Amino acid sequence: MKKFNANTFNKDSEISAIVNFLVDRWNMDVVTLKGTSNNGVMEFVEKVYNAGFDAASKWIDRYALNSHLYDVYTIRRRLLLKNENGEFVHNDVVLMYLYNIMMNISDYVDSIFHDWDYSDFINLVQKDCKVKFNGLTKLKPNTYKEFTKDYSAFSGMEEYADSQQQIDEDEFDAVDSGTASSFSFPVQISLPHVAYDDIHQGRHPLYTLICAIATQGMVGAQKSNDAELKHLISLIDILQEHTDDSSRCVFPKSDLIEAIIRCRPTGVPFPENATFVDPDKMIICSSDEIDVECDLELLQQENTGKADKVLAKLKNDHSVVIHNKWLEQSNELGYKVTCAVVEYNDNKLAKLRFNPETDSMETY
Repeated sequence: MKKFNANTFNKDSEISAIVNFLVDRWNMDVVTLKGTSNNGVMEFVEKVYNAGFDAASKWIDRYALNSHLYDVYTIRRRLLLKNENGEFVHNDVVLMYLYNIMMNISDYVDSIFHDWDYSDFINLVQKDCKVKFNGLTKLKPNTYKEFTKDYSAFSGMEEYADSQQQIDEDEFDAVDSGTASSFSFPVQISLPHVAYDDIHQGRHPLYTLICAIATQGMVGAQKSNDAELKHLISLIDILQEHTDDSSRCVFPKSDLIEAIIRCRPTGVPFPENATFVDPDKMIICSSDEIDVECDLELLQQENTGKADKVLAKLKNDHSVVIHNKWLEQSNELGYKVTCAVVEYNDNKLAKLRFNPETDSMETY
């Protein structure tokens, strides 16, 4: 299994990995397209996976994102307290924008799941699949009949966990969908787990299989949304001076962020007068730890047409950590000016801005 990576994630690759894994472990050859003798396993998996992906098209992980937002919010607040001597912090547009997202995430997630039921969704997907494919009710793991002949509750689970689970998870070339409360895809569709669900929980093997495939799609969608939101947050300029005028602020244009902010009134209005920029036209720099005088990979995105690196220059020789990334719109130059807040080893904050005249990062 693979850890989710937004840069390499691909739905077609995920679907192919699921098919390749199943054909060696289930009798997938019984699935045919309705009205033909053509094998329909790829179309079946694709249909179920996409149904799960589409169902989760607006899902986000409230806990991971709130933690990320809190870190960014804290840095912005800390800078304001330092630079403004504590004045006007609570009417700062950027700070309140971050606060609004952070405070509304849970309500946004709750609103999505208000009328949604997992079992109802799986039943609808299963019903739709039966219209389009033959042989689905015959689907079972290999050797299922022999395994369940004298079956008792939990038979084979311990042996599977001890000897086969890690092998299967290593072989499964898709995103790890397992969580603290649910098994990974290979475990969900394994022989002992499917038998237990069927015989002791009343869930037919087809139902269990559809659950596993659809969940894989849901996890892919949610993790994609989480990665997108973190990326969007990284584009918010937390370095600019305090302002209570939203017309002086630039934010990444995002239907997702706007939906989160507008889902519940918090007393903090949406910054209607701010400038909202297409995120694809905004560039972020590396968040890795860097050393003074080391090259930074700041301008490598294809849409810049500029140099692929710049030099970091600070006034002392301590290493720094970039806490936030921002490229400010510059109509005259046709690209964006990079800014970053950094923290020295002695816990002092400083700000870097990219100087287009020298192609270097300088303190300001």
